[in-house]
Amino acid sequence: MFIVVWKHMTITATASSSKKGSIILAYSKDFSTDQITLSGAQPSIIFGAKDTLTQYTSPLFMRKIARVARMTKQSTFEIVLADWYELFLSLYTKEMFAEKFAYELANAAYEFEKYKKDTVKQTVSILVEDKALLPHVKRGILIAEELNAARELVNIPGSHLTPEDLARHALLAAKGIAGVKVEVLDSKKMKTLNMNAILAVGEISPNKPKFIIVEYAGRKKNEKPYVFVGKGVTFDTGGSNLKPGDHMNGMHMDMAGGAIAIHTVIALSKLKVKKNIIALVPAVENRVTGDSYLPGDVIVGMSGKPIEILNTDAEGRVILSDALTYAKKYNPEVVIDLATLTGAAVVALGSRVSAIFSNNDTLANELKTIGEATKNFMWPLPLYDEYKEDVKGDLGGITNTHNKMKRDGGAITGAVFLEHFVDGYTWAHIDIAPRMESIAGDNLASGATAEPLYALVSFVKNK
Repeated sequence: MFIVVWKHMTITATASSSKKGSIILAYSKDFSTDQITLSGAQPSIIFGAKDTLTQYTSPLFMRKIARVARMTKQSTFEIVLADWYELFLSLYTKEMFAEKFAYELANAAYEFEKYKKDTVKQTVSILVEDKALLPHVKRGILIAEELNAARELVNIPGSHLTPEDLARHALLAAKGIAGVKVEVLDSKKMKTLNMNAILAVGEISPNKPKFIIVEYAGRKKNEKPYVFVGKGVTFDTGGSNLKPGDHMNGMHMDMAGGAIAIHTVIALSKLKVKKNIIALVPAVENRVTGDSYLPGDVIVGMSGKPIEILNTDAEGRVILSDALTYAKKYNPEVVIDLATLTGAAVVALGSRVSAIFSNNDTLANELKTIGEATKNFMWPLPLYDEYKEDVKGDLGGITNTHNKMKRDGGAITGAVFLEHFVDGYTWAHIDIAPRMESIAGDNLASGATAEPLYALVSFVKNK
């Protein structure tokens, strides 16, 4: 039996039937609507499909199963995996279906319940009669477990998740996993490395910045690693350029990139993927104090390139400049940074698709393709050299927003700033602001999605 618990709903994979009295979750092609019967000799929920499922709608249907089960407040459920395969036969192999089905059930089972009381404990058992499929079901649940761990972090309020808390979590998440080590750099160590961009943003907070390094050695040391750089702003007030009140709501989620980076590495390590994989997370609070960094400041970070601060609320790219510079030391195969960087990405693409920027078209297309396969949608946007003119400073540096303070193309402005700190390696920047939170129709709990963790795990696993 393989079990993952998300507070009060447990998803298990088992080769034998669960205890008597379980509510059967089944599918019937004869029904166009769902039939819920919670009394009688055999209580059941029979799901019908009105329309032919597609690659894009099938994950939503899978999620609905767990969401409906949650809604009933009943305690135990059972799903016979083989009974569902017919519905998805045209879309997936049996192995792909087993992983995806288990993953989406566990994805949809998650709720943020840290502060809730009187919740009902529920168990969903996936009965896997074909033992060859059991490893695939287990893999789907394992990946969802790390996805949900990242979501839990992102949902925690900033007062309960400081940079130090995030670092402590990384240490606990890695504990006991073969080949994984975690190092946490404090302010003193960052000063010796000239990580002045991170320090400019975070050092003034009473909750001091941390630079979190999670390394998984799945191969020999000399093999180039895959590096994930995650923005870790545990709360963003905007700094001296204070955000309006309604724009500050949800800014505890500004560390989503960091949570995803950490748990992507943990997931791949638990899957024993034979790759070297690293997460780098600059973790800070962007606070307002008497010592806050200011518009007009010039910061020279680890790269040695001057950064001209035009807006302190564009702090994510500032801290990422040091992390991207640090990434070079690993001679990486690929560097992918993840950041809730701009509201402009939401304006450009809506709330269903993250934005990709890359210095390598092949990488951008690979991410787009794997995003479609995992329903972690990502879409490439341009990074033409001409855009570099928009961040050319008057003082010989790089401006952290558009040098004419224009708002158009803001997601591109953020990405082209980051590109200045990419030195000699293949890189992609994923602006995950559009998918920071779930939206109506996702068939997910409200709050964080932790996308595109599934896509990133699949990307590395398939290499």
